Amino acid sequence: MTTPRTRPTRPRGIWSAAAVAMVLATGCTESPPDASLAAPSPSPSATTAPSPVPAPSPEPSPSPSPSPVDTTATRAAELAARLTDEELAGQLLMVSVHGGAADEVDRWQAAANRELFGVDTPAEVVETLRPGGVILMGRGPLEAEVAGAGAGNVADPEQVPAFVGGLQAAADVPLLVAIDQEHGPVARLGPPFTRFPAAMALGAAGDPLL
Repeated sequence: MTTPRTRPTRPRGIWSAAAVAMVLATGCTESPPDASLAAPSPSPSATTAPSPVPAPSPEPSPSPSPSPVDTTATRAAELAARLTDEELAGQLLMVSVHGGAADEVDRWQAAANRELFGVDTPAEVVETLRPGGVILMGRGPLEAEVAGAGAGNVADPEQVPAFVGGLQAAADVPLLVAIDQEHGPVARLGPPFTRFPAAMALGAAGDPLL
């Protein structure tokens, strides 16, 4: 009688250890999973901040226009820089000339201009002396009684602008033009200009408002 051959048994712990070793070996030999497939890529809207909108560049502000005071001061400085000492001294003077036209005078007016300035006509006075200004004079009530008396600069509204224009044309620097007009007895501008009473007449009226 033959006895059947039996397979030798192994302890269970050996099989368990073998199974764990196989799993570990398999995990080490396979390539690691692609990270891009493992998790979905985050959407740009969820993680990326929107690009900031560039602010518009400020427009350059225009340069401020020079004020009239600045312009006048600059022009005066430029004029003064090209004047001689004698011409600068002349700019401090406001003179009275004789005659009602820049280039035409009678013999009385020519003699008066020669005595004061050494030349005959008002235009020659301006060209020679280079004054800063001219004051217009005329004949008052007392001067009208004497032939040739008074400067005779003012006759009528048509004559005055022509006379002043001729003086300005003779001037290198524009003249400051004034007039001896105190009203009352001293009124160089006659009709059609408004005539005002003298201070004595205002006082005689006895009205404080005047």
